Amino acid sequence: MKKYNFNIYIKIILFSIFFSILLTEVINNSDLIINILKNSTIIFFYILCLQAFYFFIYNFRTYSVYKLFLKKKISIHTWSHFFFKSLIYNISFNFIGTIYRAIILRRLGLKYEKFAAILYLLFFSYFIINLLFILLELFLLTQVNLSLKLFYISIFFIILFLFIYIPELSKIFLNKINLLNFYKTKIIYTINFLWTFYKKELFKKKNIFNILFLASILHLTELYIFYLTSNIFFLEISLEKILVLFIISFFLDRIPFLSNIIGSSEIIFGFLSIYFGLLFHEGIFIKFIIRITGIIIMLFFFLFSFSFLNRKS
Repeated sequence: MKKYNFNIYIKIILFSIFFSILLTEVINNSDLIINILKNSTIIFFYILCLQAFYFFIYNFRTYSVYKLFLKKKISIHTWSHFFFKSLIYNISFNFIGTIYRAIILRRLGLKYEKFAAILYLLFFSYFIINLLFILLELFLLTQVNLSLKLFYISIFFIILFLFIYIPELSKIFLNKINLLNFYKTKIIYTINFLWTFYKKELFKKKNIFNILFLASILHLTELYIFYLTSNIFFLEISLEKILVLFIISFFLDRIPFLSNIIGSSEIIFGFLSIYFGLLFHEGIFIKFIIRITGIIIMLFFFLFSFSFLNRKS
């Protein structure tokens, strides 16, 4: 309990610091913000539409994979209600939404071990697909020297190797130790389930579509959202720098504690973007616009699914 309270205090302090910096930048650049709101209404509308499309595909991809292993049926409308509620919880506190989703799915007959395995599969398959597309985009659309290309390729294959073989290597390690037998059994069960899925299920047509193809659509949508948001500021920077900035933004979004402290990833991105020719406040506002439009769409989908279920009942 004391550790939980300590984490809450740390989060409040960090939020206060980051939000204060963010608010200061908003106040100092209020004229710019008003001008952007006046002249970029259509772009904002496109960004919201793309965010809606992104979360629709994200929701459908997760639903399509999990429902294969549920003992009880769940409609897409009911799933959407729980799914978007869990995303909102994750914004508030680290992993609370993920735990909530695991509890809901346990009631529908999915063991926690299987939930963890599928979560691993969904997250890292999306991560790998994004890395693959980023490599292709850097090679085809930018002038990257050969040594840097080889470095990127080696990083990609190292991560791909870890994604595939870490579960099996972990199992070998766990079998050689005699500690934490209760948890060891559950972890090994999770690994066996994941490994079986790799060998028998992953390359079936429906799973290629749900796991790999939809992840590709999500990446392209996320990249276009970033590109449109950057265009709000009429930035005269190369496509290569936009791709690099997108990569930075992508990795910042995958750091758990940054996703639920408003202003944190924005400030970090603002500082890093200076190196690529942006002003500090431009980097902050690009990241903040992407975050706030995403939150708006999450709330919209949650309220829509909530009202739909209420009318249906």
